[in-house]
Amino acid sequence: MSAAGIVGGIGTFAEVAAAGYKVADEVGLWDKFSRLLRRKKPRILILGASGAGKTQFVESICNPLSLLVHERTAATRRYTVPIQKRLFRMVDTPGQERELRRAAIREATKNPPEGILNIVCSGYHEAAEAGSAQAVPATGSAVAKPDYLKTRQQAEINLLSEWVPNLDPGNTKWLVTVVNKADLWWPDEGSKIKNFYQAGLYASKLDDFRKKNRVLPYCSVVKPFYDFRTSGRFGDEARVRLRAHLLQTLIDLTES
Repeated sequence: MSAAGIVGGIGTFAEVAAAGYKVADEVGLWDKFSRLLRRKKPRILILGASGAGKTQFVESICNPLSLLVHERTAATRRYTVPIQKRLFRMVDTPGQERELRRAAIREATKNPPEGILNIVCSGYHEAAEAGSAQAVPATGSAVAKPDYLKTRQQAEINLLSEWVPNLDPGNTKWLVTVVNKADLWWPDEGSKIKNFYQAGLYASKLDDFRKKNRVLPYCSVVKPFYDFRTSGRFGDEARVRLRAHLLQTLIDLTES
């Protein structure tokens, strides 16, 4: 009996299945479908300090021109995120809840992620415990007070002590340090900020992860710092370009 005859309704379920397999096998569909089923979703751990914009980062991956600004979250969140033709499983750890964050890191030691997205923002954390009075100068052209930026950069460095000694770089394929809030930088700051995370003090604290680290500027949403002025030279076009570059980097890292 032909496959067409069986599927026409006169065969048993087993005959239909066997015929369907034969037809699919003849045209190579079964092999393609089997590979699709076996294809794992890369698991990515998202780390970063409170106020760096981790949850907004995930939102911006799903929506290229997201205008939603997330409030701080106090729980680990898991997402399945489509990027081109791949699905990624992203684990977004809480920035301000230390014990919950550490629990997520302990879980990652048992089930190592393929990659780590380390979200930083060069000190531009809108943390509730600080407030705009401590962060934004009353006068002048600076976006934020230098001492505030330095303090928050140190908070990012301190956070490394929670995961760098506990995660095995041999079990993680790649690390991308995403320097968020690029819309706040002045034109001459970009190379200095990248160097801080790629080769400077911050990079020195990455230990063996430093060999796998690459640094990418990013902007989840164009938004003034504490609702005050920014550099004024960054818009949605630049934001879309940075997003496209980061997404392609994730695909390249996963498929390499």
